[in-house]
Amino acid sequence: MFRLAGYGVTDPVALTALWNLYSLWVFVSIILVFIPVIVGFFVYRPNFKKIILFEAGGLGLFTPFWFALATEISGESFIGVILNGVENGLPFFNESGQIVGISMSPILLVPILLLMIVIGLILLRPSYLLEQTTPKKLPELAALTEPDPIETEMPDVAPPVADASSIDELRTLLVELSVPLVTIDIIVNAGYATITDLVGTSPEQLASTTGLDPKIVQDIHLTVQKKVWFGDI
Repeated sequence: MFRLAGYGVTDPVALTALWNLYSLWVFVSIILVFIPVIVGFFVYRPNFKKIILFEAGGLGLFTPFWFALATEISGESFIGVILNGVENGLPFFNESGQIVGISMSPILLVPILLLMIVIGLILLRPSYLLEQTTPKKLPELAALTEPDPIETEMPDVAPPVADASSIDELRTLLVELSVPLVTIDIIVNAGYATITDLVGTSPEQLASTTGLDPKIVQDIHLTVQKKVWFGDI
């Protein structure tokens, strides 16, 4: 832009004014780059990381193309700039704090432009954006939020409650299996009030708590298990 606007101008005052205008344009452009970052930080803070990635990726990917376009428009060949570098074309502060044009050799300029394109392509990949901006659960929290498989399969099943009804059900089952009434009373008096209690107790423990003969208890226990498992109880 400066070269195009200053084409044919030889007056030092006019050239200085054009250089100051060009420098102002460069620094205003830099400020405009930071405005979305500032706005994103204060207004869109939940999406701030995504805004940073989008802007950094866009700058990295498109700056080399903008640079090439601006070079051609200014009247300078972009190929010539790539081969010879930039001479007094980049406004920056010198040691005295004055804005001067700095140069950059093609050995440094070309790798920077290529690296910017590569970084831009990486940052703008949808998979990379999704990976970097999706909240991650801690392993411990993820495990706590997973439903219990048993609760998932049987959400409405409650454990049997011992009451008069469950004792009557147990007595009816044992009578149906031809268990003597005296033996039934011993089992009930030993604290077994549901069919589940009886099935879930080992024959050894059942014999120990009731005082019945282990062989008799084992036969009763096996018969009850068969009835429960295959008798649709």
